[in-house]
Amino acid sequence: MWEVVEIFRAESRDLAATAQKRGRPQADPRDRVPARLHIQMAKLEPELDPAKKLIEIQSELAAALGAR
Repeated sequence: MWEVVEIFRAESRDLAATAQKRGRPQADPRDRVPARLHIQMAKLEPELDPAKKLIEIQSELAAALGAR
């Protein structure tokens, strides 16, 4: 009788090891970081354009005034 119990336990372990979880797989938290950074970058880029223009004007002015 113990042989039957041991066989049943072994089969149960095998089935539990190969069983797939039901439902959607969990999202990898590492996937959220790049998406969050892209959103943050898209929000900050419009603020960067005026700064780039200001730097360009300052460098042109410095060149016109003969600064090094």
